[in-house]
Amino acid sequence: MTDDVKRGFKRRTICDTIEYKIGKWIKTLPKELQDEVKNDYIVTGGAIASMLLGDLPNDYDIYFQHSSVAQKVAAHYLNILSGNEDENDRISKIEAVDQGDRVVIMIKSAGVLEENTNSAEYQYFEDQDPRLVEEYFKKWKLNKPRREAEEETFRPAFITSNAITLHDGIQLIMRFCGDAAEIHKNFDFIHCTNYYTNWDELKLNIDALEAILSRELKYFGSRYPICSLFRIRKFIRRGWTITAGEIFKISYDISKLDLDNYETLRDQLVGVDAAYFNEILHKIKEHDGPIDRTYLFELINRVFEDGEGL
Repeated sequence: MTDDVKRGFKRRTICDTIEYKIGKWIKTLPKELQDEVKNDYIVTGGAIASMLLGDLPNDYDIYFQHSSVAQKVAAHYLNILSGNEDENDRISKIEAVDQGDRVVIMIKSAGVLEENTNSAEYQYFEDQDPRLVEEYFKKWKLNKPRREAEEETFRPAFITSNAITLHDGIQLIMRFCGDAAEIHKNFDFIHCTNYYTNWDELKLNIDALEAILSRELKYFGSRYPICSLFRIRKFIRRGWTITAGEIFKISYDISKLDLDNYETLRDQLVGVDAAYFNEILHKIKEHDGPIDRTYLFELINRVFEDGEGL
């Protein structure tokens, strides 16, 4: 009889899989950065949960203990862009700003430099016209997919204020830095809190394992509950379940947010879906009047075409 039961990866297999993938990525970094990154990165999130269920991850989320290391890594990829700058570009400067507990990637629109001064106005990616940002990356062919016969090169695919997405399944998260416990304070579902480091290897926790085995979403609080609400759809399509009580927890956290405040709204929507919400944020930024329910609903209807998207 054929055994069709899918089995999860063993601990050693998970460690070997992560080490192989991350090791290949690290080798593409400048030599002076490689050891520093190797001793600083943390892999956590959905990749380990996927392997425990017997699936190879689609991508690996990499976090950093120290913002100084994250800033150097971000600067490496931003230098790829700066080496190709054109004086006629409408985006002329991209910079990784170390804010202590995180790194924020910001851009300076061309023309904001005042004559005979060194002052410059930096803005979040999400405050820019998304079509302008998309054109910028297309110009340097950063979103060109790798052919099957080519080796993994980990080229930049897309950049937001909080993350750098590379081809070949690597996403570098700059939104928060710290040890695993600190990083997980920003997470939402318990099953994502297993993690791997080069020095401690794989760390599993019982609550996360129980959620994975039952494929049940357990919400333990998040700084970004709107993102959590959208993420539910992805997991349900994969066969996970969630109780009404867990959805109520998310709804309660959302109710405490002042979504009429642009900075709060921007912070909550960043990273949810760049193709749609960047456009919404850009239009709100240009809007002269107040952000209220009527305006926001009309804007969402226009952008999402009566509910399509996400």
